[in-house]
Amino acid sequence: MSRRGTYWGILLLLTAPLPVLHAQEDAPNIAPVRTPDFENLTQLFKESCYTALDDVEAVSTVVTASGFGFTKQAVRIGRKWTADNMALTYVGIGKLPAKLPAPQCALSAQLASKNDHLTLKSALWRKLGISGGRSSGKGGKYNSIIDIDGEDNSKRRLFFTSQKGQSSRIYIKIMLVKLKQQNDMQESNP
Repeated sequence: MSRRGTYWGILLLLTAPLPVLHAQEDAPNIAPVRTPDFENLTQLFKESCYTALDDVEAVSTVVTASGFGFTKQAVRIGRKWTADNMALTYVGIGKLPAKLPAPQCALSAQLASKNDHLTLKSALWRKLGISGGRSSGKGGKYNSIIDIDGEDNSKRRLFFTSQKGQSSRIYIKIMLVKLKQQNDMQESNP
């Protein structure tokens, strides 16, 4: 599997709509709900996805103790928790097709924020203690990508996407995936 194929497989996951988030804005007469703060979301992402990527039980513990009021959802593959205007998903090793990187952990949320993508990205990168990567986009849709080394000498890829919505809302997704090692990819290809 080429790196390009892996990249497109990940992008498909990033661009998949998240009905839980968009339903809030589209439905008429819905009472306003508490909108998560980006600082708290980045802390949640750091403690769950970033620190505990290889341990689904640790991710589950962090999500449950987060104070956001997450509810576990029934899903076919992996685990998913939702709360007002946000969702956290986790898929472990062996749950995705062999060509897609695993584990994967993603946090999606709707923010009331006037900050632009690069300001939010900078805050996230500072929280995680990383620098570099590349950013692109236009027309209110932006993404940033960076490859980082995991503690176990693995390669990980971090994605941060944002899209401007109505009423000063920004939809974000922060996703971390563990890339397959080059030797693993060679062994899986006949």
